[in-house]
This record gives sequence, structure tokens and C-alpha cells, in this order.
Amino acid sequence: MDIIGIGKGGCALATHFIQYKQYKKIFRIDTETLSKNERCFDLLLPSELIPEDYEKNIPNLKKYFKSIDKEVLFIVVGGGSISLASLSILSQIKDKCSIQILYVQPEKDFLGHEQLLKEKLVFNVFQEYTRSGLFERMYICSNILIDDLVGGLPVLSFFDSLNKIITSSFNYINSFSNMKAVSSTISRLPEATRISTIGVVDPETFTESMFFNLDGITDSVYYFGYNDELLNTDKSLLKNVKDFVKSKINDENKRVSYGIFATNYEQVIIYCTKHTSIIQN
Repeated sequence: MDIIGIGKGGCALATHFIQYKQYKKIFRIDTETLSKNERCFDLLLPSELIPEDYEKNIPNLKKYFKSIDKEVLFIVVGGGSISLASLSILSQIKDKCSIQILYVQPEKDFLGHEQLLKEKLVFNVFQEYTRSGLFERMYICSNILIDDLVGGLPVLSFFDSLNKIITSSFNYINSFSNMKAVSSTISRLPEATRISTIGVVDPETFTESMFFNLDGITDSVYYFGYNDELLNTDKSLLKNVKDFVKSKINDENKRVSYGIFATNYEQVIIYCTKHTSIIQN
């Protein structure tokens, strides 16, 4: 999978994926010069006085994206002017690859009127295009909920800490999704179910914390990561997993599935994804 980050926030998140070898190339698009990295392909766009001009003035990017792979994660943080260029950029690669969107919703209470309008526009347009099938999936995260999840973050490292949580969580889920499970009931999601979020589950209390409050959830998928010792010796492990998953089935119209995966980590790792076909307001 290749990564594309747009804007200051999107580029910062994209940069965190450098630590994982499976993300081959990192494309960063911004109006400000970025710190150099051999795995990053940077594109500097001119600043525009009129926000709508970001969409109108995107150049031909055929050469820039010539090495792009068949799977792409496009990262955008809502509210920025350059985010309005997202669709123009993606229109130039949509026929070459499968595109997933990672959309991070900022703390809207502190956005100005113009920023709120841009955030709402980009948020809704991405969802509509995703639900129609133009994009494979859209993962939504909220900075506020992630901050609450960890009980607050230091001021100087606030966004860096948020980015680490988002990228590591997405990486675990993406890795599990491409691994052979020890035991699994996971199946392909319904065609229209493309609006998603991710979350973590405390392995001791089984309390789950989601990165976005998704409305109209129809599908939940849980990923359990255990080391070989636990998988070979813990006789109650499978029963505990099944009991937990059963406790989440509270509506006959909702589907809940799980996968158990072998890891090299001493600690137990549990992540989850929630999905819907409903546009989020």
C-alpha cells in the first residue's frame, strides 16, 4: 500500500507511516516545504488566496504519480483550504488503483466559519463518493475522541501523539486484514457498507474505545492478537473471545465477526472496526 497525505495534518500523519516497511512510498502534498526523507515523494503547491482555486489549479500529476501502487491510503485532515484539492488529485489516479480514505476530523469548536464550511463540504463529499463505490472505504477519526481515550495529551506533543495512535492502530488492523487467521468468522462486508471507523479494546476489561461515534452501525469486526504461548496453552482463550463477541450482538440486523491472529508481542492486542452505509452528519 502507498500513502498520500495532503495538507499539514495529512502530511504529518503520512510521515508516521515511514516506520512500517509495508507502506512502500509516501506521497506528501502541501504548500509548505517538508523535511526531506528518502521514502517520501514531496509535491509543493502554490498557496492560493481563494480556497476554491486549490481545486481548479491542480497541475497534471501523471509524472508525480507514475510509480504509485495498486492500493492507496489517502489521508486528509478536515478544515484546511488545500483539502479542497483532494478530489482533483484523486481523479488523476482513481483508474490506476484502489483508494481508501483516512479522514481526521479536527476539533470543530475552534474552527472559524470558513474552516467549518470547508470541513463540512469535504467530509460530506468524501462520504458520498465512498458510498457510491468510487473509493473502497472511508475511515473517520476524531481528534477529540482519541484525546479522551488516552486521558489527555501533552501540549507540545499533542498532534504528534495523536498521529502515532492513529497510524499504529490503522497499521495493526491493516496487517491483521492481510494475515491468515488462526480462527476467524470475518467475511466480506456488504457492498454499500463503506463508511467506517477504528477503535481499541482493553484486553483486561474488554472495554472498547472508538475513534469516531459512528451512527447506524451494521457491522463490527474484532481483531485479537495473541502470542504463540497463549495460543498453545490458554484453554479458555477461544471461549472468552466467543463470549465477548456474542455480548456485542444486540440487534438481529447487526453482524459481528472476529479473527484471532498470532503475533510476536508479549502483550495481547485487540482492535476493532465498525461499519455502516449511512452518511454521517
